[in-house]
Amino acid sequence: MEVKESVTGNHSGRSIVKGEVTTKEKRNNRRLWTKEEDSLLESLVLRFGAGGWKILAKYFDERSSSQLRARWSHSLRCKDSKRPFSVQEDDYILRMHQRYGNKWSLIAKEMSNRSDNSTKNRFRAL
Repeated sequence: MEVKESVTGNHSGRSIVKGEVTTKEKRNNRRLWTKEEDSLLESLVLRFGAGGWKILAKYFDERSSSQLRARWSHSLRCKDSKRPFSVQEDDYILRMHQRYGNKWSLIAKEMSNRSDNSTKNRFRAL
């Protein structure tokens, strides 16, 4: 076992044992989605439907099924969710939150092109 740094030193997320990669280092290897990847994901979802992310991940070299699901759910599924919320949507969010609490996917399901995440963020801004 080869020690990279002193055990008492600051490791900055690096492993003490040579060759090991810590979770912090793995997180730093993230890369942005390309337009080509977004287009491929959109076309695959149109062809096969949303879900079955492990199967869809086979079409991507460096993306996991959970990354595909997150990208679809939070970015691509509701592309026009960047538009401002209407007064009616705000009222709906407040009423449904009183009824269902923090069940954002349930609340967002009845809204037109709003993700659970954007609905939650809007509630917190109100």
